[in-house]
Amino acid sequence: EIKHGGLSERKAVNRLETFGKAFTLTREMIVNDDLGAFLRLPEMMGARAARKVDQVFFRRFLSNPGNLFSAAHKNLLTGAASALSPDSLAAAIQLFTEQTDEDGQPLNLQPKYLLLPPSLKITAREILHSTVYLAVGASEKRRIPTYNALADEDLEIVVSPWLSNSRMPGASEKKWFLFGDAGLVDTFELGFLRGQH
Repeated sequence: EIKHGGLSERKAVNRLETFGKAFTLTREMIVNDDLGAFLRLPEMMGARAARKVDQVFFRRFLSNPGNLFSAAHKNLLTGAASALSPDSLAAAIQLFTEQTDEDGQPLNLQPKYLLLPPSLKITAREILHSTVYLAVGASEKRRIPTYNALADEDLEIVVSPWLSNSRMPGASEKKWFLFGDAGLVDTFELGFLRGQH
């Protein structure tokens, strides 16, 4: 039996804002610029503009717009068990792969990126790239695997200092995130006027 389906209409609203910084050079400053320091200004301003894009994105991201990361969406680990560890990462991967669409059908997505602050970079590398895990100080007898299954998850570590920057509302040295392939699932979109920075 072929069932009828429908298309639901969705609306996305983008609001573009203008950011900029002006500087003024007097004739005297230009004449006295023996070392050519002012010739570097456009390059320095360009680099600052690129950082501004990151700043604007992470300010929005860390504000958790629309309560995107929440228990209701089944994509949030909280409490002591959420600190980055092999167990918490395995639990997050399970949550990620069990995500469903509006009809309750599995999205069949795998995480691709592990986004975290610099403070968790080494921990993430140890978790994902260790060949084996060893148990220390356990008196009980139990089977301990000598294979790190997380190493096969093929997660790419992405480190951003914006996640732990103290001037950024919502920043933390302990928060970490999983994201899928942008070609398969979109979460955030950056818009530029006429496609230009």
